[in-house]
Amino acid sequence: PTLDRIPDGPVEISFVVTNLAALAGTGVRVSAVLDATAPDGTHRCATAFLDTRIATTPPHLRHLVDQPRTYEREARAVALALLAIFLVAEVLGRKTQVRSPESEVRSQKSEVVWCAMEWLAVLAVWALVAWQVRLPLVFTDTLCLGGDLPAHHYLFSHLRESLAHGRMVSWAPGWWCGFPMYQYYFPLPYLGMVVLDLVLPSNIAFKLALVLGLFLTPLCTLAAARLLRLPRPAPALLVLATVPLLCDTTHTMWGVNIASTLSGMISNSWSFAFFPLAIASAVADMRDNRPRARTALLFVAVLLSHFFTSIVLALLLAIFFLGFALGNAPLPAERRELHPLALVPTGLCAALLMAWWVLPLVATRRWSVDYGDPWDIHLFGNLPVAAWLALPVIAFACIAYLRRLRKTGVPRTLSPLRLAALVALLQTSVSVSLFWRGYDISKVFVNCRLWPFWVHALLVLGALGAASLLRRARRPRAGLAIAALLVFAFAWDMPNFNRAYALWDFQGIEALPDAPVFFDVAERLRGTPGRFAYDMHSGNERLGSSRAFEALPAVCGKSIVEGGILNSALGALIAYSVQGEMSDSPAGWPLRVIPKKLDAETGTRHLELLGVRHFLARSGFVQEVIEKTGRWTLLHDYGRWRLYENPAVDGSLVHAYPDGIPEQETDDPQGAIVDWAQDPALADTPVVLRAAERGAEVTRNKSEVISHKSEVPSSK
Repeated sequence: PTLDRIPDGPVEISFVVTNLAALAGTGVRVSAVLDATAPDGTHRCATAFLDTRIATTPPHLRHLVDQPRTYEREARAVALALLAIFLVAEVLGRKTQVRSPESEVRSQKSEVVWCAMEWLAVLAVWALVAWQVRLPLVFTDTLCLGGDLPAHHYLFSHLRESLAHGRMVSWAPGWWCGFPMYQYYFPLPYLGMVVLDLVLPSNIAFKLALVLGLFLTPLCTLAAARLLRLPRPAPALLVLATVPLLCDTTHTMWGVNIASTLSGMISNSWSFAFFPLAIASAVADMRDNRPRARTALLFVAVLLSHFFTSIVLALLLAIFFLGFALGNAPLPAERRELHPLALVPTGLCAALLMAWWVLPLVATRRWSVDYGDPWDIHLFGNLPVAAWLALPVIAFACIAYLRRLRKTGVPRTLSPLRLAALVALLQTSVSVSLFWRGYDISKVFVNCRLWPFWVHALLVLGALGAASLLRRARRPRAGLAIAALLVFAFAWDMPNFNRAYALWDFQGIEALPDAPVFFDVAERLRGTPGRFAYDMHSGNERLGSSRAFEALPAVCGKSIVEGGILNSALGALIAYSVQGEMSDSPAGWPLRVIPKKLDAETGTRHLELLGVRHFLARSGFVQEVIEKTGRWTLLHDYGRWRLYENPAVDGSLVHAYPDGIPEQETDDPQGAIVDWAQDPALADTPVVLRAAERGAEVTRNKSEVISHKSEVPSSK
């Protein structure tokens, strides 16, 4: 709604909010912005926010919600009742019989049975994850375009092509008018897709690699417990602790959990699978004073999977290394528990193996783009319900440990349980510190990415505390069974939409009523000259995601202006500036970009400079203003969408400027690019940026200059 003048008193304005994509029970924050300019030229702006909860699911999404009634409340009540009975039985039993903690586990079960129980825990987690992600749909040959997934198809397809030419990091023309693919992103999950693609259809290989990290997490956790030689029932409890981590429904895009993975956080879930195994392998090397190639390869796997996991792993091991190196210094070699120097050759080996990727990444860091502000997350306010259950377990375990210290004194050696707890406490310190202050160090440390590490550490401490208590129990086997019931009963906060997300993703765009629009656009654009841009309207959710058309470079080979991995190219700064000019509902933008208002005239000039011949508009208002420019021809009307063509753009990515191109010295290329995109007067002519530190004199080249319209970035 608009007002012709600023009112003198209160004014009531009515408007309608349409729910296009939210399921019933979803929490949504609605924001209202009042923007006005007073007669004296003073600019005024006021904002208001309202937290709402969606009451009903839109009709076209109701098939996603499971209809049968679930029994979370009943299951939780039964699990809590059994826990109470177990605790009472333990208390009463101890009055008549006392057993030593070490003899309890040995007398209860044999090694074979304990091993079977651990694998049963892994199978149970796998079964739950398979149910949550609707595993049978993973093996259907469909194109999944939900959430951020459209972008990941190009990551997969381009790597498959570049590997055929013997290259990992390579120039990719499909996004951002060209960018260095995998220079600032993590290739390991997509290497997995390429390998699976050798024996499976591409769509199935993509979906299988998408969920593979979720299934690797409990398996790698069990392997980590074995490497640390944790006593029973700690390995099984640590495996069970992955359930609330993976099934957490308090967020959908912070990483690690099923919901985030289905939204496109593929690398994050892979890295978290290797994370505990890499830590355990490093600790095992220090314990045995034996460097192992396995540890170096695990370091490489983490680094090739995700940035945040690599940083937390490096900081955690660095603190661990220094702590024991200093603590062991006065002791003779035979009395040292851990030998930190054993990690030196391992770390050097991993660094050499990854130098080809890390050194160029560090050297060219200034050419990447920062994205994202800190989220409004409270350290305890957003904890999943299972993490709250871990807190009293940790408290009781600490009390029991302190009571034991009073009787036996401080132990001279670290038991495997205490060593694992120390690692988890260090992980808590590192993750919470970066969560609170990391953004002040670097804009890459957005707090939501650190959140899973804090929750994971808390769950690990809870599992270790429960293991310590059960080792003193009379019936640890029964206690482990009840712990499993509690974990599965409190696996997620209600409501749980993971299966709905999985159905939306894995049924594929083929199951959606508007799927013919996407495939017809792809066929019409296949082999055509020039680039493609589109209106990132929320109505594109009818095709799976508002970002559905980011898959076009993979589906039909058509290059687009937008892209999926924002920090990978300076071109993102221009693309998201232009997106604001060509859409009345642009997506989020990099930090340096100043959101622009709809301005089809300037936006069209920018798109012409970028070699964009085709544009798809979803908003009726955008369609109207585009047609008023007189520079776009309607190519096809799909009803809700309209595909336009600009005949003035011949599709050539090379243009000659006989009068030369202006040059500009700058020590802030990102700011200079944003400033250029903000000035409509510069929309017809590119600018060559010259690094200020070179001290070169700024001149204007009067000879003919060839500009590769961002096919090779002018800033380089």
